[in-house]
Amino acid sequence: PDRNNPNPMDKLYKGDSTDLYLDGLNNGMKWSGDDDLQIVMAPGTNGNGLRVREFFHTASTTSAILLRGSSTRTGYKGVVILRRAPLGLTGTRIGFSPAAHDTNDGSGLVPRDARYAWHFAEPGITLGTLILEEPACHR
Repeated sequence: PDRNNPNPMDKLYKGDSTDLYLDGLNNGMKWSGDDDLQIVMAPGTNGNGLRVREFFHTASTTSAILLRGSSTRTGYKGVVILRRAPLGLTGTRIGFSPAAHDTNDGSGLVPRDARYAWHFAEPGITLGTLILEEPACHR
C-alpha cells in the first residue's frame, strides 16, 4: 500500500485504506443502517500518521473511535480502539468484515489496483461473525 492518502477526511475511502464493516445487532448489514458502521483507517497526507473516520453515523461516532499507529516506508500499521457502548456494539455477536483498498495513485480518480473484502457477496452484503467476550479480568 501507499503510505499516502491525499484525500480529505470525507473521502478517505478513495485512496489506500483499511476498512471495518460492523453490524452491531448481527441482523444483516444495511448500508447506513442504524446499527451498522463503516470505519475507514488510512495513512495521512504526505505519509504523516494515520487517520480514521466512521462514515455512516459520523456525528455520533467520532469520539468513540481511536486509532493508534504509524506510517512507515513499507506501509502502515495500527490498532483501532472501539468504545463498544457508544457505538452500539453491546451484544456478544456482531457482523464483521475487514476490507483493504490499494489504489494506483491514491487520488481515487484511476481504477484500484486491488480491493480485498468478503462482504460483497450475492445475493446481498454478507458479513462474518465476530464474537465479543468480556476479558477474564473483568468477569
